[in-house]
Amino acid sequence: MTALTDLKQHLELLDDTEDSQLSRIIVVALATLANDIGAETTAEYENLPAPLQHAVLMKATHLFWNRNPVLVDHSMVRLAMGYDDLIAPYVRQVC
Repeated sequence: MTALTDLKQHLELLDDTEDSQLSRIIVVALATLANDIGAETTAEYENLPAPLQHAVLMKATHLFWNRNPVLVDHSMVRLAMGYDDLIAPYVRQVC
């Protein structure tokens, strides 16, 4: 499966109206992942191990549903066993 197909399934989107927005979000999520794990280049989604693919989907989902810089009347709580836990084994130790 491709990143776009996986993300649409993850978001339960059935049509193609958001495809261009989702494609941009995937690029950002992959770049963020590369930065977060200390990779020198951005890997192709299809070549990532399953935990990192899921981390990309989580980051992209967050970016899709939170498109505005400010949330009003919402409380934000970081979910346990989320993105950071999925990427932790892949983070390069830089000293």
